Amino acid sequence: MGDSDEPPLTIFRREYTPPEAFPARFNGAWHGEAAYPIERLQSQTLYLGNGVLAPAPLPVDTKDHYPHRPTLGTRASLCWGGGVAPNGLARDLRPDEALSLVYTGDPLDEPLDIIGFPEAILYLSCSAPVAHVVVRLTDVAPDGTSAFVTAGILNLTHREGHADPQPLIPGEIYEVRVALKACAYRFLPGHCIRLSIASAYWPVIWPSPYRADNYLHHGPAHPSRLVLPAIPPDPHAPGVPAFKTSPPDLVNIGSGGEEPPMWHIIEDVIHQSVTVKVYGGDTSILPDGRSLFESEMLEMTAYENDPACTRLYNEVIYHLKEHGYDTHIRATGTIRSTQTDFHIDVELEVKLNGSPFFQKSWLESVPRRLT
Repeated sequence: MGDSDEPPLTIFRREYTPPEAFPARFNGAWHGEAAYPIERLQSQTLYLGNGVLAPAPLPVDTKDHYPHRPTLGTRASLCWGGGVAPNGLARDLRPDEALSLVYTGDPLDEPLDIIGFPEAILYLSCSAPVAHVVVRLTDVAPDGTSAFVTAGILNLTHREGHADPQPLIPGEIYEVRVALKACAYRFLPGHCIRLSIASAYWPVIWPSPYRADNYLHHGPAHPSRLVLPAIPPDPHAPGVPAFKTSPPDLVNIGSGGEEPPMWHIIEDVIHQSVTVKVYGGDTSILPDGRSLFESEMLEMTAYENDPACTRLYNEVIYHLKEHGYDTHIRATGTIRSTQTDFHIDVELEVKLNGSPFFQKSWLESVPRRLT
């Protein structure tokens, strides 16, 4: 197949793969489309209520309560990419879902393909002026495993747009639209579609600062729903080229090595906190003897009963050896929050051949503005 014969749109459509942090491969297949947007797209709407996803709203209006849990989210991914240590992907999400609102559809009788941007249209109320909503779409296997498909996050003060955020009025019900990240996915027969709702995604987003009671409203007056970009099969879909799946042949230049990566999740039962620590580093050595070591460490702590009190500590190190010079650079930064402010403390230290060469520190406080 030549370039002129390739379809205008070629995507990888994933299928269920047992979730793990660092997968070697994803199940699925390459798929071609003649154009995008896809003309035969048929939006499929599923309504939330009483723990289920249904084709129509349930007949009675009611609401489901979910408290703000600042430390919730550690079963999810630390990145949106392929998953390279220490920044891994989502594992089985059931431990997070046990502390979230969960709505699950019936097992599918036939495959369901989605390509595009799912959207959750939700009716929400909150007891606080600032809150987040985190929406996750998952694929539930017959054994109950909940595998991540895609997600959407919205600071509810941005419900009308990002240009002019407005605080929430406690108790008022808002219709909000949460766009989920684009995906191409096939739900297999026997699997179930699930949507979960939470107020936090620790440590990916900074927790909103107030203790809060949140409510999802559903029923005829408040039709909270999930809209899927469903794509029916096309027997005339264009073929796709045969892609090379083996790694490229690279020319090795020099040598090097990686530091043991770290991804620790630490629960402090006494202080009711969750700390996530990640570390990665490596050394590159060129044939002429020049070498560069670089590393980054993050330590992030949130407190279950004090969502305003959150802390991030970061340390980055560069160590360069070249032309008889030994340059060591260490930068550290701490961000701490209260209900009203972010406090930022940054330090930079440079040593040349073991002696101090440059040093500076910065200390600043920034008001929280509906975050």
